[in-house]
Amino acid sequence: MRNKIYYGWIIVLISVVVVSTLFGIRYSFGVFFQSFENDFGLSRTATSSIFSVSMLIAAIFAIISGFALDKYGPKSVVAAMGVFTALGLVLSSRGTELWHFYLSYSLLLSIGMGGAMPVMIATTSPWFQKGRGLAISIVSSGAGLGAAIIAPLAVSSIALWGWRTSYLLMGIFSLVAVSFFSVFLKLKPAAAGINLKNTDASFNSGNSFAQSTSSSIFTASLVLLRNRIFLMLLAIYVLFSFCLNMVMTHIVPHVTDIGLTRMEGASILSVISIAAVIGRIGTGPITDKFGRLGPCLASGLGLAITLGWLIFARQLWALYLFAAIFGLSWGGYGVMMLILVADLFGGRRIGLSMGIADSCFLIGAAIGPAFAGFLFDTTNSYVSAFSIALVLIVLSILLMVVAVNRMEARLNGNKEESNLA
Repeated sequence: MRNKIYYGWIIVLISVVVVSTLFGIRYSFGVFFQSFENDFGLSRTATSSIFSVSMLIAAIFAIISGFALDKYGPKSVVAAMGVFTALGLVLSSRGTELWHFYLSYSLLLSIGMGGAMPVMIATTSPWFQKGRGLAISIVSSGAGLGAAIIAPLAVSSIALWGWRTSYLLMGIFSLVAVSFFSVFLKLKPAAAGINLKNTDASFNSGNSFAQSTSSSIFTASLVLLRNRIFLMLLAIYVLFSFCLNMVMTHIVPHVTDIGLTRMEGASILSVISIAAVIGRIGTGPITDKFGRLGPCLASGLGLAITLGWLIFARQLWALYLFAAIFGLSWGGYGVMMLILVADLFGGRRIGLSMGIADSCFLIGAAIGPAFAGFLFDTTNSYVSAFSIALVLIVLSILLMVVAVNRMEARLNGNKEESNLA
C-alpha cells in the first residue's frame, strides 16, 4: 500500500472526515436555534450567545491545540477532540437551563471543536510541497461538506425524535468518527517511513519549532505576531468570519421570518455548504497554477455581491441563487487564507500559526452571530446586520490585496537573492 498510495493522501482523507464531522456539528447550530428559542423562551441575543461564547472559548483552544500538535503530534490531540466533542453534545442533550448550555456546548464542545481546522491543516501541510494548495483545499472542503450533510439530517432527526435525542446521536457519531480515525494520523512523513521527495523538506530539516524556539506558548506566539503580513491575515480572518458566521447562524431564522419553512432554510444552508466544497476544491489547483491574488479578488467580490443581494432577496429562487454564489465564494476565500498562512511559514511553526489564525477566525465567529442577534432584537430585521457585513467584507478584500502583494514581493526578493548567490 505504501508503495502504491502516497500516505499523504490517506492523511488528507482522514482529515476530511474529521473536519466534516466537527464543522458539520458547528454549522448545524442554526437548525437547533429555534428549538432553544422556543423551549426556553430565549431572545435571539441570548440564543446566539450560546454559539458566541462557544466560539470565544474555541479561539483559546485553537491556539492550545496547535501548540499541542507541534509538541505531541496529531494522534493524542485529535483523539481528545473527539472525546470532548461527544461529551459536550451528550450533556447538551440533557440541558434544562441556559447556564447548562454555557457549560456543555459553549465550554466542552469548544474544547473539542476549537482546533479542528488548524490541527488538520497543520497535519496535512507538511506532507506536500507540490500541490499543497490542492491538498489544503480538499481538507478544508470538509467544513462545507459536513454542514451540507449534517444540517438536513439534523432537521429530519429533530422532526422524528426531538432536538435532545438528535444531540445525543450526534455525540455518539462524533466520538466514533473523530477519535477512531485519529490512530492513523502522523504529523511528519518520516514517522510513516515515507520518502520525503514530495514533502516540504524545510519542515523535516531540524527540530520542530515548539522544541527549537521556545517551550512557552506565549513566547512562541509573540515571535509569530512580529510578522506584519501575518497580522494582516489575522485581521482578515476576523472580518471574514464575522460575516460568514453571522449568515450561517441566522440564515435559517431569517428564512423562516420571511415566511419559508425550516426545511427550506436548512436546504439553503446545504446549498451554501455544497457550493463551498466546490469552491474550496476548485480554488486550490487554480492558485497552484496561476497564483494567489486573482482567486482572492474573485472570491472576495463574490461574497460582497451576494451579501448585498441577501438584503433584498425574499423569494426561494433568489435565496438559492444567493446560497450558490455565496458558498462558492466562501469556499474560495476560506481556502485562500489557509494557503496564505501555509505559504508564509511553510512547515515550520505550522501548528501554532494555524492555531493563532483559527483563533482569530473564531473571535469573528463569536462576535458576528451575537451582534446580528442584538440588531434583530433591536430592529426586528436583519437588514442592518447584513449591511454591516457587506462593508466589513469589502474592507477585508482591501487588506487581502495588500497582504498578497507584500508576500509576492518578499518571495520575488528571496528568489533574486538566491540567484545572486
